[in-house]
Amino acid sequence: MVRRGFTLTEMLVTVAIIGIVGTVAVANYGVAVQRARWDAARAVLLKIYDGEQNYYANVADGRLFPATPVNGASPLADWRNNLNMDIPNNATVTYTIAPVAATFTATVTYVPNGQTQTVTNNRVFGGTWVRP
Repeated sequence: MVRRGFTLTEMLVTVAIIGIVGTVAVANYGVAVQRARWDAARAVLLKIYDGEQNYYANVADGRLFPATPVNGASPLADWRNNLNMDIPNNATVTYTIAPVAATFTATVTYVPNGQTQTVTNNRVFGGTWVRP
């Protein structure tokens, strides 16, 4: 007798295996997305840090960005002209820079849960948003 096709047991085992693999993949995908967002935020903080260091080194009076806008320039123009980047804010993260005398703290806030990452003028990282 020639057997054609699969038995019900073989099909059930196959579906179960696919279900398990799918569950693991979906769980890992969420973690990968969170890590990517965290890494992207850290990269922008490093770019802000580099921009602040360059700005501080090149401005004769030792000010840190953001200084008072010159001739009513917009904040976007200040970021482009002084840090050589666009304001990287979006729906997921917001960035702020708080200069105090010759120091600064750049902060990224992850909007969905309010966690933060910070970097200071000494390149010390902190905040409540830890890498998943």
